[in-house]
Amino acid sequence: MLLTPVAGASPDPTRGALFAESNETGGPDLDARLAPAPQAKTVAILILSGDEAGLALSETYSEARKVIESHTALNVAPLDQIGVTDRETAIRQCAGKADCYITRLSNALAGVSLLLTISVDRLEDGMLLGLRLVDVSSKQEIGASGDEVPAGMSVSGAMEQQLSTVFPGSTWDQIAEVSVTTEPANAEVTVGGRSCASPCTLNRMVPGTYEVAINKEGYLPWKGNVTLVAKQNQAVSAVLQEPPAGLVSSPLFWGLVGLAAVGTGVAIFFLAQPSDRVVRICIAEDPSMCP
Repeated sequence: MLLTPVAGASPDPTRGALFAESNETGGPDLDARLAPAPQAKTVAILILSGDEAGLALSETYSEARKVIESHTALNVAPLDQIGVTDRETAIRQCAGKADCYITRLSNALAGVSLLLTISVDRLEDGMLLGLRLVDVSSKQEIGASGDEVPAGMSVSGAMEQQLSTVFPGSTWDQIAEVSVTTEPANAEVTVGGRSCASPCTLNRMVPGTYEVAINKEGYLPWKGNVTLVAKQNQAVSAVLQEPPAGLVSSPLFWGLVGLAAVGTGVAIFFLAQPSDRVVRICIAEDPSMCP
C-alpha cells in the first residue's frame, strides 16, 4: 500500500509527515490520538437590499455563493434558510445592527456559524456594494466592506474583490483536496465523513488531518490518515489485500478429503454456519450421523 503526495508538489520541510499508514485491517498502526477531522462551518446570507438596484434576491445570493465556494471550504446555507417574513422583519427592526440580526433570526440561524449581510444600492452613476460578516455565537463583527462597484465591473467581480477583505485569512483561500486511487478500483472511500468511489477526488476540504477508510467487498478494510494542506492536492494510493486463504481453500486439503471418501466409500456432507463463516465437513454414510 502506498500513500504519496501528488506528483510535482514541492516538498516543504516544515510540514513533517503527510501520511500515516495502517495495516490492512485498520488495527494498531492507526494513531488512536488522532484529533477529530476538521469540520466546515456554515455561512448564511442575508440580503438587505438590491431589488431597487435591479438585482433579484436570488441573483445576488447566487453571485455571493459562487464566490464563497470558489475561495473557502464553508458550507453556504440555502437562500430560504432565512424566510421572507423573517428577513423583512429583521431589516425593519434592526436598522443595520449586526447583533440585532443575530437575535431576531436566532431560529433561522440554528446550525449556522457565520452570517454575511449584503446590500446593493443604486447610485447616480453606479452601484454601492456593502458587505458585513458576523460571528453568530458571539454576535461580533468579523469584517466589513463598502465600496462603489467600478464602472465596467460586474457585481460578481466586485464581490470577489471585497469578500477577500471581509473574510479572515484563516478562511479565505484555505481549501485543499485529496485524490484517491485504489487497486482494484471502484472501492468506497470515506474521508472526513465524505464518500466517493475510487478513483475520485474530494475538493473544498478544510486543511487538516483526516482518517481515510477504504472498503471493497471481498477485500480487507484499509485505513490510514492524510494531512491536507491549503491550496494543494494530496494523493492517496492504496493496494487492497484479499483475506488470507483458509484451510478449506487448500487444494491439498480437498485432495486428502477426496481420498478419504473414496477409501471408505462414504459421502461428504458440508454443514455451513454463515453467522461465523465456518464450514464444517462431515464424512459419513448418512447426514443424520453428522453432529
